[in-house]
Amino acid sequence: MLLTVSAIEPAECKQGVLKNQLNLNAMDLERARLDIENIAWDDLFISEDVFQGCEEYYRQAEKMSDFLRSIDILNVDCESDVVVENSVDFNSLLFYYTIFGIFSRYSPTITERRSSTNSYPEWFTPALVNLMKEKRSALKRMRRSSSSENVANYKQILRVFKAVHREAYQVYIADIQTRFKTNPKSFWRFVNGRRKGSGVPDCVNYNGVTSTDLQSSSELFAAYFKSVFTEVTGNIRELLSDNDEAPYQLSEACVERGICKLDANKSAGPDTLSNKILKEFRQEFVTPLKSLFNASLASGHFPGIWKISHVIPIHKKGAKGDVENYRGVAIQSAIPKLFESLVYGLLYDNVANRVSPVQHGFLKKKSVVTNLCEFTSVVTDCIASGLQMDCIYTDMSKAFDACNQEYRKVAT
Repeated sequence: MLLTVSAIEPAECKQGVLKNQLNLNAMDLERARLDIENIAWDDLFISEDVFQGCEEYYRQAEKMSDFLRSIDILNVDCESDVVVENSVDFNSLLFYYTIFGIFSRYSPTITERRSSTNSYPEWFTPALVNLMKEKRSALKRMRRSSSSENVANYKQILRVFKAVHREAYQVYIADIQTRFKTNPKSFWRFVNGRRKGSGVPDCVNYNGVTSTDLQSSSELFAAYFKSVFTEVTGNIRELLSDNDEAPYQLSEACVERGICKLDANKSAGPDTLSNKILKEFRQEFVTPLKSLFNASLASGHFPGIWKISHVIPIHKKGAKGDVENYRGVAIQSAIPKLFESLVYGLLYDNVANRVSPVQHGFLKKKSVVTNLCEFTSVVTDCIASGLQMDCIYTDMSKAFDACNQEYRKVAT
């Protein structure tokens, strides 16, 4: 039976109105949960044989992308952003279309963002805010009439305001330092607020091309980051032996445990589904996510919609105006990160015993700290024994960026 997108049409899909982002924090969770519980995911998702035998599914994929674009999900701004090649791609797109169709019924839209011009810094207490207002009123009175009484009154309020402000700021800084381990977001929010600008200069250049506007600068960064990657050759299936044809499978219990471990304080990625939302709907999402994850593992195909990410250029060295001195850091959506972490757990148990004991990177309970501890211990023993030690450091330029990204996505 052919599934029609109209059968699950969102109740409040506003045709022709773009960028009405949903405010999921104000969603009616209970009503949304009841609707999601009634979805028969096994009947909704389609098999590869059914997908390949019907052109209608490609047209339905376009309609689903149009809806996601209308609510600013995954930045689906052009046809090349989401390529539907098989049933794994289609079902992943269908999952987003279905849940956001439900969310759109019970979530208000963010029509405009409030201006921050009237907001106060985080360390402003109610008493300090009142003093600020009194100071402004006193200043207005002094400007209207510069009598000695008005001037003295303004100076008195100003002195009190500065003293209270200084004390409140010191308390705020001490509180940030105390809570750094338990709440690092407040610390970095303060640090980022002190920074001026995004860190990327107004004028950047790459390959003899200079850009002075945001759009063309983004294109230069995209061209450079793309040039660093190794071109894909072959297929991931070619790397597997005949005995590896039966892929790993994830259980619902495994997926639910992975969701429970997510940090609810992490911000959302391009799909706007935060860890907090995933944890809130973990029981409702376990079944469809398990099906999508296992279908991806069985086919060796990573859904294209999960590859969409926000790439932020981070300056590493040299002149800030040179694009080649930046490295791209991708902010992924929560679901693909969850998938990769679950597969990593499966692979780790099978390959950990084959990894050299002197390897410290990307291993559980090991890090750069453990590496330095062992190195320092060896150096100390050599010095104590009166021996000579020679160290050779090597580094592969942009090694991580040059990795075959498609294989990395599927195999990690």
